[in-house]
Amino acid sequence: MKGKILDFSIQTSTGIISGNDNKRYSFNGSEWKEQALPIRGMEVDFDIDALGHATGIYIMAAESASTATVSPSIAQPAVSPAVSAPAAPGLAAASTLSGAAAGTATSAHPASNIWEQLFSPPKNKTEEQYSPMDWYQKCIWNYVNFKGRARRKEFWFFSLAYTVIIVLGSIVAGPDSVFVNLFTLLLLLPSLAVSARRLHDTGRSGWWTLLGLIPVLGILVLAFWWAQEGEMEANQYGSPVK
Repeated sequence: MKGKILDFSIQTSTGIISGNDNKRYSFNGSEWKEQALPIRGMEVDFDIDALGHATGIYIMAAESASTATVSPSIAQPAVSPAVSAPAAPGLAAASTLSGAAAGTATSAHPASNIWEQLFSPPKNKTEEQYSPMDWYQKCIWNYVNFKGRARRKEFWFFSLAYTVIIVLGSIVAGPDSVFVNLFTLLLLLPSLAVSARRLHDTGRSGWWTLLGLIPVLGILVLAFWWAQEGEMEANQYGSPVK
């Protein structure tokens, strides 16, 4: 099926595609198979699962080529090997302004890269190539995303990194330190979100996370469910995540 991206939210990692059949199909960010983020108006090719959600979404060949190709006239001004006449003052000024703008963009580029590394999904990798830190980063990227499904690697690597940081912080600064309390507070939402998505993968409602309020027994029950293999077919929460 072919269509166009109507909308995509980084915060919820969900979007909508308008198909060529004049129907709209929702999709989860895990179904996006390209490096570039989905953009409104982008032409895509996709499949449809049993629940009517878009899956396996790729940019159409022509669209992909136009996205990846930059016009030489925009990328870099042509330089003539021989100059037969001096440049007009207006052109010289325009060239100076263009160079200044390019310098500004270049100086801002490192900060942009840091932001993308911290709050964007790993690029040039499939999930099978993710490192433990990539899985942890994915949960941070899906900070308040309580929709969709999460495989076991995503949940357990996030939990491992979270626990290690808390333990080290408690040893260095103390269990009741500002750092430990602030870190726990900042990661409360992504912790709840990945727990809900992990339960979704097993076919259970994310509201079961509230069992964690029951001392010992609630955590043991949740840990048993978190450790279970996800459903291999589409369920009410989305398509399989592996």
